[in-house]
Amino acid sequence: MSDSVVPARSWKFLTVKARDAQDDTDFLVEGNKVMCINQGIAVPSMITSLRKGGVSIWVTNCENQARCIPKGMCIANAEPARSECLNTLTEVPSYTDLWTSKCSDQIDYSRMMVSTLSVE
Repeated sequence: MSDSVVPARSWKFLTVKARDAQDDTDFLVEGNKVMCINQGIAVPSMITSLRKGGVSIWVTNCENQARCIPKGMCIANAEPARSECLNTLTEVPSYTDLWTSKCSDQIDYSRMMVSTLSVE
């Protein structure tokens, strides 16, 4: 990865390299919370797979000015995902279906998105 600029109030995928990891490995990625608070750069928690020594990370700039992410900066922490955790994720839809059938007031999360957020 080289230095990358995330434009103001937008998001982009950054390709990062993983050290000492094998390809086709699933990783649980968690964003750097201090960077989110101090610099307005957010990386969501996600499960992703390593391909050809790298992985794409979704990075959001919540500030009104462009932000530079320098090469070598820690933007997230990653650890190998355990298969038993991934199996649990497959059970979530049935719980969600049960919840939505009992709940009449649904939240429209699209209204929480900032209208000026652009996609790069």
